[in-house]
Amino acid sequence: MNAIIGLSELALHSSENNQNSYLEKILGVSENLLMILNDILEFSKLDSTGIEIVSSYFNLGTLINNLNNLFEETARQKNLTFHLDVSPAIERHLIGDALRLQQVLTNLLNNSIKFTQTGFVRLSLSVITQEEKHIVLKFSVSDSGIGISPAQQKALFQPFTQADTSISRRFGGTGLGLVISQKFVQLMGGEIFVESQLDEGSHFWFTLPFEITKKSHSHAFLPEKQNKRATAQELANAAKLLVNRRVLLVEDMPLNQQVASEFLRNAQIRVVVADNGKEALALLEHTTFDVILMDIQMPVMDGLEATQRIREQPQFARIPIIAMSAGVTLDEREKCQEVGMTDFIAKPINPLQMLEKLTLVLNDAP
Repeated sequence: MNAIIGLSELALHSSENNQNSYLEKILGVSENLLMILNDILEFSKLDSTGIEIVSSYFNLGTLINNLNNLFEETARQKNLTFHLDVSPAIERHLIGDALRLQQVLTNLLNNSIKFTQTGFVRLSLSVITQEEKHIVLKFSVSDSGIGISPAQQKALFQPFTQADTSISRRFGGTGLGLVISQKFVQLMGGEIFVESQLDEGSHFWFTLPFEITKKSHSHAFLPEKQNKRATAQELANAAKLLVNRRVLLVEDMPLNQQVASEFLRNAQIRVVVADNGKEALALLEHTTFDVILMDIQMPVMDGLEATQRIREQPQFARIPIIAMSAGVTLDEREKCQEVGMTDFIAKPINPLQMLEKLTLVLNDAP
């Protein structure tokens, strides 16, 4: 937070040439702060009310491809080689908690890239056992990083602990990622292990059971792609099919309205803003929209009630509605599905991810 405040002051009083550099650093520090806050919130839920594991259909191939796309680029930026080793024979259509699985793999891969200065990071998947309707998979993350001594490994899964106090100063973080990962793996019916030597790298792995299904659930909410910085070219490519599309943005916070509206207008999308669900219903009576971006928590009428009322009207039964919320719990996502929302995007909004979601739901729309 000190860095954000300091860099903001510098940007306010600097020449235009220096502002982009300061803003880039502010964005990076803000993303790190958000990750820390999310870790603390996740841990607090584990420590108090607990977290329920919810099993539903997911496509393992889609989940792994999302991770590969993100971490291949992240590794490249550090001049590391990212290896993906997945047997083509592994079943893709599974029943399990995809959101928690992705969180665990993201934590492990983030750590490997953070603590590796040269060499490689590898994500591997293999089959331990397989029957007609059940499969046990082994997920492995290995690297050529700084390694962990036997003494340090004993404290790895303790809250707010890192292998060395100097590590938090050098690399940042709370030390909660592995604690959360271990708990998620245990709740999903597995166990997590580590092998490591100082200066020779680390190897984390865990096994998890899943049900096998042949049925593809096209409307299931898949885990979000992890946020990555979009280049100008990526944004331009994602926006090509969205020019002059009409979007109803339902959001009560003025700053959030401004951010989302400018992202959309930069892609030549036509945007109309409603402050709450009641205003959105009124606008729909006399204006045609291609898609609705709907915040969940709003005064007067929240996003869930608004969506329910929209779906009750036959003429709006098929219009895509994308939920927007900082709350990314499985319970909230299930409520969104129950009232008829088409998809879900987590705040803070990533512009590339938002454009990709819009393209996806509009392509699927009748």
